[in-house]
Amino acid sequence: MIERRLIGSALLCLFFLGGMAQEQRYNGYPSREGNIDIKENFADPPKGYGNIPFYWWNGDSLNRERLQEQLQILSEASTDGFSVSYIHSHPLVDVKLNSNGYGGFGKADPGTPGVFTDRWWETWNWFSGKCADAGVGLGLDDYVLGWTKNGYYVEGVGSSWNMMTDVGSYFGIQGSEIPLGKDSIQTELELGHPIICAMRPGDFTTTGHFIVLVGMKDGKICVHDYDSKKRSKKLWDYETLESQINNLWSFTTLF
Repeated sequence: MIERRLIGSALLCLFFLGGMAQEQRYNGYPSREGNIDIKENFADPPKGYGNIPFYWWNGDSLNRERLQEQLQILSEASTDGFSVSYIHSHPLVDVKLNSNGYGGFGKADPGTPGVFTDRWWETWNWFSGKCADAGVGLGLDDYVLGWTKNGYYVEGVGSSWNMMTDVGSYFGIQGSEIPLGKDSIQTELELGHPIICAMRPGDFTTTGHFIVLVGMKDGKICVHDYDSKKRSKKLWDYETLESQINNLWSFTTLF
């Protein structure tokens, strides 16, 4: 159980558009009970309804003392999470800067220490732990992952699959490509190893998408889809998923 929670937290962090420092699944969705005191809840929002500000890591060197101070201030001000962001240029305005490609958005300023360097990962891992202690989520804007020359963006395609096996070690997990097959998926899930799947167009996407297989129940597969609460609640037959899975990776802890 501990191993599964560690892997789950690391995978969410790995996915920006879920890189979270603690599990907050479905927090923030409107209550359907019908007896909400609107005035009271606006004055004191329940957990999950707080602010998730853009948190700019440009302008000065990252300083742990300052980050800790800002975390304390914001965590006491109904802040439920941070979306770490970097200043980026505009490909149609900054033409020369982006002449060699720019991924999904304009080329970003990497900051100090540079994003994805060893020093940056040390700071990120430390700060994500502090956020977890404070019950605050931490994510990384998707355009930072998707800018050319960071090593994990394929021009005209999107995120490189190399990210699945290369980046996990920074979070204390190891990703391994596994064969597509009912037995191999069931074995990994029964061992408590979440599986990330790159999906073809189908039930989950019209272009491309990632989902996480997290377990088995009544012979069917439990899915976490960060883009859909409805699809995450549903149990899926292997036969339904098989033709839609383009590739898949199993994850285990390194400690």
